[in-house]
Amino acid sequence: LLACERQEPLEAEVHDVNALIRDFEPMLCRAGDRSTACEFKLAAGQLPALVDAPRFETTLLNLVVNAIDAMPEGGTVTIMTDTVDSDVEVTAALPAGSYVRISVADTGTGMPEHVRAQAFEPFFTTKPPGKGTGLGLSQVYGFIVQSGGDVVISSEEGRGTTIHLYLPAAEALEKGRVVTTASKVETVLLVEDEPDVLGLASE
Repeated sequence: LLACERQEPLEAEVHDVNALIRDFEPMLCRAGDRSTACEFKLAAGQLPALVDAPRFETTLLNLVVNAIDAMPEGGTVTIMTDTVDSDVEVTAALPAGSYVRISVADTGTGMPEHVRAQAFEPFFTTKPPGKGTGLGLSQVYGFIVQSGGDVVISSEEGRGTTIHLYLPAAEALEKGRVVTTASKVETVLLVEDEPDVLGLASE
């Protein structure tokens, strides 16, 4: 529930997203049965991002399990990574900048428009009673948004679903502080007529 409300206590550090996925690959591949194939198409090199590693792994597993559930007769789950550098808005919620994109695609049943519109709502599910809580995608969304990113669903009935996770790309780690190109720039007006207090407050 905290994840859904984007109030989870996160321990975010700079991690190579590709390395996290490779380390977690055996677990992801074991999530399905013999009718499910698991493919990985990871971008070359490192993809550093500021992220809570254990919760990122849980998020990936959540998406893979959802993808498998959408393929009752079997199919292929593909996990992909790449980078997005844009001078304009990347999504409706993300400003221009550099992002690491993680995509989980399936060859399953796909989502009709009304399901796609409600997919991130807590407790919304199309699964029969006892088969799901309706919290999977809402947890994914809450975690990614709290991490400074966004989630986008691309789906069509009968043609599968791809879920794209966007995380701000970390450019450097300097003196324990992460520098990201995707951070929103905001201005804070600080008003104080006492110079010493002003200096302390601004610091």
